[in-house]
Amino acid sequence: MFIYRITDFLLDFNSNVSESATNYFVEKKTFSKSKSLTVYNGIDLSKFKINYIARKDMREQYNVREKEFVFLNVGRLTLQKDHENLLKAFSFLIKYGLKAKLMIVGSG
Repeated sequence: MFIYRITDFLLDFNSNVSESATNYFVEKKTFSKSKSLTVYNGIDLSKFKINYIARKDMREQYNVREKEFVFLNVGRLTLQKDHENLLKAFSFLIKYGLKAKLMIVGSG
C-alpha cells in the first residue's frame, strides 16, 4: 500500500469494484477520497436466469454429478493466465475432499 500512497499524486483517479474496497483504501490513506471512483463489475446478473433443463443436459454431457460443484475458467490459454497455479490449487481442493469438477475453456 505504501507504493499506492506515494504515487497517488501521479493519478487522475483510482478505481475499485466495490464501495467497501474504495472505503478501505481511503481509510488506510492509500489514496484520497476526492480521486476515488467505484466502478462496479459490468455484468447485469438479472439477464442470467437458471435454465434447469440446460443445466441437467450439460451435467450429463460432461459427466458431472448433481452434488459436484463446477469451477469454470474462461480465458486465453497462455502462460500469463497461470493455469498451472490454477491446477495446483484445484488438486489441493480435491485432495481435501471437495467434490468438484474444473472446466477450462479458451484458446491460445
